[in-house]
Amino acid sequence: MSLPKEERRNLKSELVRKAFAETARDIIIREGVAGVSARKVAEKTGYTFATIYNHFESMDELLWVARDLLIRDIMVHMEMSGPKKASCMTDVRALFTAYADYFIGNPQVFRFFYFHRLDRGDRPVGMADHASALEDRARETFAFLLRSGDFRAEEIPVMMKILITAIHGLLTLALSENDKLKLTDVPREIDDMIRYLFREGRRQK
Repeated sequence: MSLPKEERRNLKSELVRKAFAETARDIIIREGVAGVSARKVAEKTGYTFATIYNHFESMDELLWVARDLLIRDIMVHMEMSGPKKASCMTDVRALFTAYADYFIGNPQVFRFFYFHRLDRGDRPVGMADHASALEDRARETFAFLLRSGDFRAEEIPVMMKILITAIHGLLTLALSENDKLKLTDVPREIDDMIRYLFREGRRQK
């Protein structure tokens, strides 16, 4: 039995929105967000320029959806490159190195995430929130530390924030090309930070 007309229309609209968002994501990876325009996205997906605005209120709304697709890509990369579940500090280093490695391989995505401002009012309501899922993944990475009894519960979120902020700082320095740090140095720096942070954070028994 065929779907009702309204359902078919809604399904087609979602497919078109997805095609636009995936195309915008691909352009960001290759050229950076500056390369994304309504005309270019429309042409690459085989639609007219005006069609985008039948499915998105603004370009920022389109970019919010593309951003979420990129976060999903990061999660997939981490799943493929690192352990499924952290049970030791070696696993923690592997997972966070995999996180940084995605941006090392896709520097335009990092620039889009952290140097391009999007209007939060244009973020689609009810959009799949892969950012929250990525944060949950990071928290799960440290769960074994709490079970070990070596760290207090309140220490772990702070150390996680310090580590993620430090990784972003390293990537920013390397991508700026105004510092001696190179992208190829980032994994080693992450390894050193993790070793120091969790040694110093360990409670004295």
